[in-house]
Amino acid sequence: MYCSLVYAQFILIYSRLLLYWNYFSWAILFSHPADFTPVCTTELARAAQLAEKFQERNVQMIALSCDSPESHRGWISDIVAYAKDPNITSKRNEILRVIDSMQLSDRTPVATPEGWKNIKEACMVQPSVPMSKAEELFGKVNTVQLPSGESYLRQVNLAE
Repeated sequence: MYCSLVYAQFILIYSRLLLYWNYFSWAILFSHPADFTPVCTTELARAAQLAEKFQERNVQMIALSCDSPESHRGWISDIVAYAKDPNITSKRNEILRVIDSMQLSDRTPVATPEGWKNIKEACMVQPSVPMSKAEELFGKVNTVQLPSGESYLRQVNLAE
């Protein structure tokens, strides 16, 4: 209950500030139930390691937790120490992959399939795009034949 009230108060008081802070960029909010939690610590450590990559994508980062500023300061030292360990990551950069996917879909009428990694891989034409428009935009469109006979699964290669 306390966390919900704090969050609601945060939104009411700081929404204008956050809107200004993020007006000309993308943003990612890391929301955590408490300081000094194991998964949250690893997530924020990885985000800290990738700060430069977020900047390259015009993405602002902010973390929200329900604890006190004093608690946050103590937790930050743990996050910084953990982020210095080169073995903390699987090197998959899942958060960046999702941001790349969202930004691509924002500027091009495509969606990215499960497991998509980068622009060199096939994307899916969004269902709202008529076939004639898809061909005009992308050239070759590969429609995957499915048992239903529906032609909704349309792939394009943006790297070509």
